Amino acid sequence: DRLAPEGERVVAVISGRDDPRPAALLRCAEVYLQLGRHDETRVLLSALAPRLTKPEQEKSVLWNLAMSYALQGKLEPAIAAQEKFVAKHKDDPLNAPLALALGNLLTSRGDTARAQKYLDEAQRLAPQGAVAEAAVLERARVLAASAKWDEALRAFDDFLKTNPKPDAAAAAELGRARMLRSKGDLPGALTAFAALRDKYVGKPAAEEGAFWVGYVKFEQKDLAGAATELRAFAQKFPRSPFAPAALLQVAKAQRAQGQKELALSTLAELVRSFPQAKETTLAYFERADLYQADNKPMELAATLREFIEKFPEDEKVFTAVDALATSAAKAGRADEAAAAYEDFVAKHPKSPGAPGALRKLAELHRANAAALGRYAGLDDAKKSQWAAALDKSAATVLRLANEYGRDPAVAGAADSFAESQLMRAEAGLIPGAQVPAAIAALAGQAKDEAAAKRLRFRAAAREFVAGGDPAKALAAMKASYDESLAYSAAAVDAYVQALLRAGDAPAAERAALKLAKDFAPPAGIAPNAAPREIQEAQAVALYGLAKAAEARQDAAGAGRLFDQLKREYPWSPKIAEANLGIALNLRAQNKPDEALQLLANVARATTAPAEVRARGMIATAQIFEAQGNLKGAIDTYLKVATFYPATAQAADGLLTGGKLLEKQAAALTEPAEKARQLGIAKKAYEDLLAKHPSHPGAEEARQRLVGLGK
Repeated sequence: DRLAPEGERVVAVISGRDDPRPAALLRCAEVYLQLGRHDETRVLLSALAPRLTKPEQEKSVLWNLAMSYALQGKLEPAIAAQEKFVAKHKDDPLNAPLALALGNLLTSRGDTARAQKYLDEAQRLAPQGAVAEAAVLERARVLAASAKWDEALRAFDDFLKTNPKPDAAAAAELGRARMLRSKGDLPGALTAFAALRDKYVGKPAAEEGAFWVGYVKFEQKDLAGAATELRAFAQKFPRSPFAPAALLQVAKAQRAQGQKELALSTLAELVRSFPQAKETTLAYFERADLYQADNKPMELAATLREFIEKFPEDEKVFTAVDALATSAAKAGRADEAAAAYEDFVAKHPKSPGAPGALRKLAELHRANAAALGRYAGLDDAKKSQWAAALDKSAATVLRLANEYGRDPAVAGAADSFAESQLMRAEAGLIPGAQVPAAIAALAGQAKDEAAAKRLRFRAAAREFVAGGDPAKALAAMKASYDESLAYSAAAVDAYVQALLRAGDAPAAERAALKLAKDFAPPAGIAPNAAPREIQEAQAVALYGLAKAAEARQDAAGAGRLFDQLKREYPWSPKIAEANLGIALNLRAQNKPDEALQLLANVARATTAPAEVRARGMIATAQIFEAQGNLKGAIDTYLKVATFYPATAQAADGLLTGGKLLEKQAAALTEPAEKARQLGIAKKAYEDLLAKHPSHPGAEEARQRLVGLGK
């Protein structure tokens, strides 16, 4: 405990005089308590206590000491001091506010069981008055926190039976109405709020009751009734703290009824009448959403720019900037979109949205390159533009890693960089096998160890997916896996599959559960209504858990998880992966026709990873080959390299397709056709050696070329 200079002077007075006028000094301590200067209160009381002789003064010292600890949030000393007070003054009404303060403190700590004991004691000692009212409200809140709605309602009813004063009765009735709404009893809540509105005319409770009548009607989908009630409320109580919320709900009700122009007018009224209200910031986004729904990009942009100008420090500025940039990018104004993100980071480098802005910028540059088309079909100028866009993307990822290394956005940016390197591989600028090395090289440039770990983890994940040494890839992933960091869904997906391949189902399950936790949906939001990135992570986690259940021979559990995946995320690329697994099992069971049907679904899954679709094509070709359909098998094997050139399966297709061409040519008697087919085989082997020189089949391809005379 500490003492301010004036407190030290008071202690000096106490120490130097026989008659320090205890009553006046005790009052000084009480003033310190009222000012919230609790250390001074206790120092003064401690110095004063030995000199007090009157019982009432000693009682006051005990009470003020206990209350100072409670109000300062020092729980254990507060309880000890209160117990000393109770030991001497058990049923004294002064214990009621002490018990109330301790109940409030315990509630704030989440200890609702002990809190309820103190609140009950406060209400027993003071059945009426301000303390009783506060105790009832806090006790009901404690019960509601445990979803004990009926007990909470009984607490209000019991208090109201004591015939409290009008203001206390109004507060209790308002709390009861709110509890009914929280319980989900909207008809009961509507009746209770309406009764408040009509019973306490001219009182704050009536004003709040009137607002909630309209709000509850909106929740009941009585849109016309809600709009009427809330509009009347805003007109009757224009200075009410609920007036901005009322206008916002009026606009929402109007929009839900298709009255878009009326909704826009109401939102404009809200912005004009309450320029600093929190609902005003929401009104801008409601207006923007209306304009977006009506495909009015100019109005949308103007609304968002106005919001950014008027609320430059608002936490939702990044949301507005992101919407502006997205709109510009969709309209083909990529430079404008990039400038929006750059400007935001420059002006708000410490904003929580800054790392996300850089991640979006990196992906925007990558998308700009992809939008130009396939590299091989571009002219020289476009090729240069394509390469520059990917360079900008890489530079932005590195900037993000160095400036915001521990932010989860780095994990997503690592995915973007991996995709850009795959684009280079598909363009023939680097071998596909070098993609993991390129990611690892970027990790080496990262100054922050957390960012470097995420990038190294992503590189190892890519190594595994690309068909590299699985044991080596898993070891690298384990070395970079940090429980305190969040990794992207794509990287964790590879990690889970590598663990399962190594036979470590428990570790795979733990990694999948951590992914689900790292990307948990916001409170109150259903998983399939969360932002897309969260949904993707949840889908990957479900798939990983299902595969882990399969590995434990828990077919029923795996089935439930796969069903949940298909039900909640029917669009997920993991559905295609699940279909691929089922198709491979059907093929193993000698059910080729059923397998081909599922493999066709895999081929059509445009959101599935290239490796999954490539594996599906290889499986299709293998079925054709087993059925004796060499023409179909050869065509499918070779097309894998055309559609998915950066995958390991591309090399597999080239090698197997070439071998089947040789086999088919051996049975031909027409020299020209035989030479043509062998020429295609040579080209397949040459492509494999040029684009996949480190593939395990490269040496066989080289030997076959020698055998063919080259």
